[in-house]
Amino acid sequence: MVKAIEYYDDHYGKYPYKQFSVIQGGDGGMEYPMCTLMTGWRSLGSLVGTMAHELAHQWFYGMMGSNETCYAWMDEGFATYSSTYATQHLFNKKGFAVGGSYYNYMFLHQQGLEEPMITPADHYQTNTAYELASYSKGSLFLEQLGYLIGQQNLDRIFKQYYAKWRYRHPSPNDFIRVSEKVSGLELDWYRQYWINSTKTIDYAIDYVKAVGDSVRVTLKNDGSMMMPLDILVTYNDGSQEFYYVPLRIMLGSKPDEFPYIPRDILPDWPWVNPTYTFTIPKYRGVRRIDIDPTMRMADVNRMNNTWPFPLNVSFMKPLAPTWTQYNATWRPAVWYGQKSGIRLGAVAEGTYLFGNKHMNANFFLTSGALKSYNTQNLDVDYNLNYEDVAPFLGYNAKWDVGLKRYYGIFQEQIGIRKELDRYGVLSPAQQYLAINLFHQAKTADRMVNLYQPWQRGSTLGIRAVYTYSDNHDDHFSVAAQAASFKGRYGANSLQMNASKILHPDKKINTVLSFNLFSGSRSLPIQFRQPVSRASLDQLWHDPTFTAVYNIDSWLGEKAHLLPASGNALMGYGLQGIGSPDISGNNAFSLSVWNTWTPIQDRKNALHYASLELFGGIGKSWNNRFFNNFPDLLSNGKGALLATIGGGVFYDIGEIPKLEKWSAQSRLLQNLSIQLRMPVYLKGLQNHNDWEPRFVLGISKGL
Repeated sequence: MVKAIEYYDDHYGKYPYKQFSVIQGGDGGMEYPMCTLMTGWRSLGSLVGTMAHELAHQWFYGMMGSNETCYAWMDEGFATYSSTYATQHLFNKKGFAVGGSYYNYMFLHQQGLEEPMITPADHYQTNTAYELASYSKGSLFLEQLGYLIGQQNLDRIFKQYYAKWRYRHPSPNDFIRVSEKVSGLELDWYRQYWINSTKTIDYAIDYVKAVGDSVRVTLKNDGSMMMPLDILVTYNDGSQEFYYVPLRIMLGSKPDEFPYIPRDILPDWPWVNPTYTFTIPKYRGVRRIDIDPTMRMADVNRMNNTWPFPLNVSFMKPLAPTWTQYNATWRPAVWYGQKSGIRLGAVAEGTYLFGNKHMNANFFLTSGALKSYNTQNLDVDYNLNYEDVAPFLGYNAKWDVGLKRYYGIFQEQIGIRKELDRYGVLSPAQQYLAINLFHQAKTADRMVNLYQPWQRGSTLGIRAVYTYSDNHDDHFSVAAQAASFKGRYGANSLQMNASKILHPDKKINTVLSFNLFSGSRSLPIQFRQPVSRASLDQLWHDPTFTAVYNIDSWLGEKAHLLPASGNALMGYGLQGIGSPDISGNNAFSLSVWNTWTPIQDRKNALHYASLELFGGIGKSWNNRFFNNFPDLLSNGKGALLATIGGGVFYDIGEIPKLEKWSAQSRLLQNLSIQLRMPVYLKGLQNHNDWEPRFVLGISKGL
């Protein structure tokens, strides 16, 4: 505590009182005159960080008397900035102290929730917008001001601000006026853009070109806010040089912050010009160019701040998105399939911050069935997918394009996905609309029959899916497909899924689910829907199940391997039991699923195991939905199917010790294994309805 007060005294002005108390109590941390209430049972870092933040309020809300209702950022933002550096000083740590504030601001912008900082504290539309604008963007106001005018000037500003405005209730204009007098630079534009608007910064190195004995660099302003620029050039011999581009509207330049690195002050950039060009002597050779190497400018896209492109590629490591560069990772991969043979290849993944510009690239050389190996059977499987934000659709929207060949099935698709709720992830219920154009065809016989052969021929169509989910208990989706098969047959379908989760006890979940499906009478077999499982097309889109099932047909025939799902009728998918279930162009099912998780401690490996009790009814049939609706109450061919059973579920993908590996493996991501036993299956042909049968399930969790 004493060291923290001494730090604040040195940097912001003298603490004038004889006492400051830290009192255990409250619901987190709250500042009061000469004291703070804090909860206990924290880590040392949390205790010190919270104490330092609440102590900093004594300067900004206390002695300065900032109006937190009108200008919350002048208190919370200033306290966040000062306490972050104070905590770093107390623990003698190095690094980018306010990096968390930059990350929070980027999240606020990405979600489309940002509101001007000038908004009164109780007028923000969301608590998140208030919190991140006041704490994080307010902190960035100061860090970025240090970039604009130089850190030494910012240090002097704090002292003069304290001396002039202590006990006088300053406004944003008063702080800006002090900053202008200390720095000698015009800053009213900064107040207008950063405080009164939500304009963003995005500067880019547009192109770099050798011209004669020099290198011509063209910069571009892709954002809506202007800034002066620090540009660091690194030459081939390792030497460095700064080029400083002043902003004309500032009427001056900041002092040299790095006197040990040569600096060349270029002509100022008129803020109305979208581009700016300057030249670099070529004689040393240019290795790298960086806009804002200190990363104090809140640029929303730093990938275009560096030349050449800032790509970081790692081997066999989990993907870790950052703000400063594009990160990618790759690993070798090997697998085996009964018909595909040995699959040898590599898997790569890359992404930018918040999963933007996400890329997947898988390549496999397949040998073909080893029993009849021939070099002419060599083939290639691949999966190329790219996804990014879709600003043309507004916030919370993405577009993606994909090219996939997997076990002899080829598909190309392009699509969009739009979150329909105004407040995105903050909404109590999320609604999404996804639309995809696709083309799909079987090009080789490389897959073990998933219950039935895939029907050859091309399918071209469009698929739209609406999804509603409240993140807790309710889920509803409607999927509509309009497509043609072989250019002349209809492949249209409509599917509806709904589920409700009940919580009779904290250890027990009860899931009620309903599925309704109807398609064209000419619908290809891969799109038809049995009641016991997903369609062949849906199974093919589940890489975990498809990869395991294709190891050997024995897994389905003898080991009773089935896709895991919340469908209680999965027992009808067992082979050799006289199942009356068919892949029809019409189907419906209703399931009741009870799950009991006795161990609640996440550190215990048994926490991820659950016991299950389930039951369900359903039926699939062909031809017209209503005209050929089966006689469900009969004992004949159209009879309703029904089941009762129980089982054990183990969620491998959630085990903390596997996080490092699951982040790199699609097989482990969301992987679950189930051993289920339907003891009753109504309507079996030449088999007993009441007979225990086991089902081994592998796939994503319920």
